[in-house]
Amino acid sequence: MHERLLAGEDPWEFMEDLLTVDELTVYLLRADAINSNDGQHPSPTREYRLLRQIALEYPPLTTVVWRMLGQHGALAPSVN
Repeated sequence: MHERLLAGEDPWEFMEDLLTVDELTVYLLRADAINSNDGQHPSPTREYRLLRQIALEYPPLTTVVWRMLGQHGALAPSVN
């Protein structure tokens, strides 16, 4: 944000692009889970389960988790 302001951008033009506190919290919880798994990034199915677990453990973040899953096109794991 600081760099964009220094570049002369109008804050009202890019505020919607910034993460909300809840989105940032979900990403940080996800990062903690990845770090606890030796830094191994999850498969799409594991990612779905990981985010669902965050929603279950932190009910106020449920809406944000589902919105993030929808934005990434991963509403459900693929069934083979």
